[in-house]
Amino acid sequence: MGPTRQTPSDPYAVTLPMADAKLPMVAVTDIGKFAANLFTDPSTIGTVQGVSSDILTGEEIAVAYTNVCGVQVVYNAVPTEVYAGFGFAGANDLANMFRYKVEFNEDFLNTRSLDVSEHRTGGTTKFETWLEENKATVAKLMA
Repeated sequence: MGPTRQTPSDPYAVTLPMADAKLPMVAVTDIGKFAANLFTDPSTIGTVQGVSSDILTGEEIAVAYTNVCGVQVVYNAVPTEVYAGFGFAGANDLANMFRYKVEFNEDFLNTRSLDVSEHRTGGTTKFETWLEENKATVAKLMA
């Protein structure tokens, strides 16, 4: 789901069916820190907890790639039905996931507070920081 391009002369694009909705993103290490904190806090028993390292729009995701990778990356918003028809394994499932995140964006975001995540993890890994830490791998995927 990282940046791709159709031809070598096209800019790289992050293509998602999100319009301008915000997407909670989470680094794997933050999931572990968050879960460990929940296990040590009895006040979380019986509660719903959500973790998020960063919350970005598609445009903000593209800007982060541009900043870190040094190549232009644009955001390509597509309708859910178009994304579902891309033909890769799981395209329809991902399209439905994004549809939920867009249609219930406020509810989805409310259960993934950055403040709570920062508190429970001792600091989250922002997307741009994650890109920096994984720049070599990301560059190979974009080559």
